[in-house]
This record gives sequence, C-alpha cells and structure tokens, in this order.
Amino acid sequence: YTDESSATSRASPVSAGQQQQRPPHPRSRQRGAALPPNALLAAGAREGLRLAVQECWNIGSLSTEAQRVTVTISVQMSQSGVPETNSVRMIDNTGGSETAIRQAFEAARRAVLRCGTSGYDLPVESYDHWREIEITFNPEEMRLR
Repeated sequence: YTDESSATSRASPVSAGQQQQRPPHPRSRQRGAALPPNALLAAGAREGLRLAVQECWNIGSLSTEAQRVTVTISVQMSQSGVPETNSVRMIDNTGGSETAIRQAFEAARRAVLRCGTSGYDLPVESYDHWREIEITFNPEEMRLR
C-alpha cells in the first residue's frame, strides 16, 4: 500500500497536485470564519501533517474488506494544532460493509488523534485556514484537504 497525500485548508481541496475551487464549508461560515476560496497551507505544513498522520495510520490490523474502504473524515483543530477529540466525524466513505467502514473510520480516527496529542506543527498565523481539516484515508492513496 502507498500513503501519498496533499494537504490544503478546508476551503480549497487539492488532489493529485491540481487546485480546484470549492466554496467554504457551511459550518465554517456559521462559525464566522471567512476563509478565502484559494487559501492553501504551505507545502511544508502539508507535508509535515501528511507524514505525521501517515506515521500513526495502521491498516495492518484491519480486515481485508476494511482495507479496501476509503473514508473521509473531518476534524476540528485547536489553535495549538491538537485535534479536538469529539470533533472527528466521518463525512464520506466508499466500498465495504457497515462493519468494514466502521473499522476503517476508527483506524483513521486513531491515527489523527494519536499523532496529534502534542499538536501538529501548523502555522499559528494561518489558523483560520486549518481550523477544520478533511482527510481522505485510502489504503492506496491518502489525501488531506
């Protein structure tokens, strides 16, 4: 399995190195965050976050079916870069039974929380750009949005 990823702010997902326009998440607007539509995390911050999460993502214990599941999670981050435990939620999934999807989600959740206990190295001055992050976990490709 390969674990390749890219990371961007909540407002502008990047996949396979191409920027796509996407309006800010409705919850961001409700919180009063006015994120610019093209706000990106710096390449160094993206890579650091990707490597940190990848380090804790353990799919080896998952069932064969769960290893074929792709899940996208959303997580709220504190200003110190620590994921807010109760904010992790699954926002999308593909493949597999409910049991396999739940297993894949729990592995993704553990990875984000376990590696974030001391806080991810994210630029405080750009907090509005990464206060909510979406991460897609796919055993063949991991993308951060």
